[in-house]
Amino acid sequence: MRIGVAATREGPIKVITTNGAIWVGSKMSLRMGQFDKDEGHEATMVLVTRADQLDGELELTGVETVPRFLEVELEPFPAPSENAKRYKLKIKVPAGIAKVRRGSSNPGTVKLQTNHPQGQHFDFEVTYNAF
Repeated sequence: MRIGVAATREGPIKVITTNGAIWVGSKMSLRMGQFDKDEGHEATMVLVTRADQLDGELELTGVETVPRFLEVELEPFPAPSENAKRYKLKIKVPAGIAKVRRGSSNPGTVKLQTNHPQGQHFDFEVTYNAF
């Protein structure tokens, strides 16, 4: 008798999205959906890491975005236990940009450098439709 087993191991930083955005971990992609270009849009991801993997707080040591107008903000977020640390990572498309569709063939990119000893680089794509 054969029993098949499949497993995955998460990296040092787990991502959970809120407010309607969708995180596709297998593609390292944040899907922000569609929104009015004159209103802009913000997506919030919750980053979770084990407390014993990090001395102090998680910090961004470098941020690079394409397009450049994408705004990135990281702030602490209370964790439910002492074993974890949580942070809100906000990605914002400001109001007043030109009409643009950033799909899978021309996504935006966010490249983050952190002080996490096992997750120094956190790079992902951003897709959205600003109409």
